[in-house]
Parts: sequence; C-alpha cells; structure tokens
Amino acid sequence: MNHSLLSLTCNGWGLALSSKQENTFAAFRDLLLESNERVNLTRIEQQEIESLHFLDSVRIAVEIDLNEIHSLLDVGSGAGFPALPLAIMYPHLKVHVLDASERRLDFIEYAARQLGLSNITYHHGRAEELAHESSLREAFPLVTARALAPLHTLIELILPFVELSGKAALLRANDHQEEESEFVRATGLLGCTLEGAHTYTLPQKEESRSVLLISKSSSTPKDFPRSKKKMERQPLTQIASTRST
Repeated sequence: MNHSLLSLTCNGWGLALSSKQENTFAAFRDLLLESNERVNLTRIEQQEIESLHFLDSVRIAVEIDLNEIHSLLDVGSGAGFPALPLAIMYPHLKVHVLDASERRLDFIEYAARQLGLSNITYHHGRAEELAHESSLREAFPLVTARALAPLHTLIELILPFVELSGKAALLRANDHQEEESEFVRATGLLGCTLEGAHTYTLPQKEESRSVLLISKSSSTPKDFPRSKKKMERQPLTQIASTRST
C-alpha cells in the first residue's frame, strides 16, 4: 500500500494521522484482502481500498469535528465502512455498528480484535426494526451511512437514531442530484433539514462524491421508520408530496 497517499491526503484535508494509525490501516487492508478471498465481503479491487474505502470514510471528519463527539452509529456497516476507519482515527469515539448480516458483523468484530480496537459495539438486525428500540432511538449525536438505499429510504432508516440537535452524515456518489429535490421535501416529515452537500474528489479518482449533512431539530414521529414493505409501497417522498398539497 502506498502509505504516503493516505497520510498526505489526510494531512491535506487537515486530519492528523500518526504512524501507528497508518500501520493499523495497513493491517486492516491486509485483513480485508485475506477475508475477501473467503467470504466476498466487498467487490472493491486491492488498489482501490485506500481511496474508496479508507479515505472516503474519514472524509466525514473534514466536515464534522469528531473530537467534539463522544459516540456515533454506523448503519449498514458492511465490511466496516466508515465505522472502522473512524474508530482508528478517533480512539475516544464509541463507535456502534449496525448491520443485518451476521457474517459481516462477525468480520468487523474479528477485524477490530485483530487491530486492537476496543471502542466498537455491535448491533445485529434490520435498521427499520432496531430504530424502534428505546435504547437506540434518538440515542446518537452522529449517525453515518454509505449509499445503501435511495435517499428518501435512507433517511427514514437512519434519522430515528439521531438525537435531538444531532446530525446524520451520508456518504454518496454524486449521482443523487435527481433525487435531491424530492429528498428535501421528505426531510421535514422526520424532523430534519439538509444542512449541506459537501463535494470532494478522492485521489486517483475522477468521479466526485459528497458528504450530505442533515441536522435534526425535532423528534421523529413514532411511526417512522416503517416496515420495508410499506417503504416500498409508499415512498416517503410520496407521503411528503401528499401532505404538502
């Protein structure tokens, strides 16, 4: 792995990366490659791990000062992104990972143990169900997610976990513009507002990406999130459109 790409990019973004953390990222890279051969955790190619996984994950810290946050929840963590890179960069953070796949959570737990990370908590289940548990609902100052669903579905899944005055940070490829107007209309139903879309380009990549920041000003109605079938049958944007007329 070209260690200087990770460290130089982080430094250019104003993020401090110690040599110990850089070595931890290298060890994580090796674990990903080793495990991916056996269980197919991610489709990403070896040469893209550093940029599309590591740097894309820590980009959140450019837009939000994670030194001021004590905990976060990563919804749909997959192979551990952005959860594990953020846990490496910010050891004070209590990082909660949520995924419906037990196989992926097993890998995250294994990787965290191998990397010496003790700041990870695991939640196995579907977001639309766990968001109704009192111990998790509106319990986190920051909730993160990568592109795992259309925007209107994604916010319905994750915003119930965000505490009042908290934020959600969504990592997205810049193919969401057509959705954005509908997405903005739907945010009010969940007590939130789109704070901004911060665009960036990863090193050695041409396509731009965005961190969407969403702030929460009022409690999410208890009916949300709905079941998967209800979300598919009547998208949140459709409800918002009906109520605005």
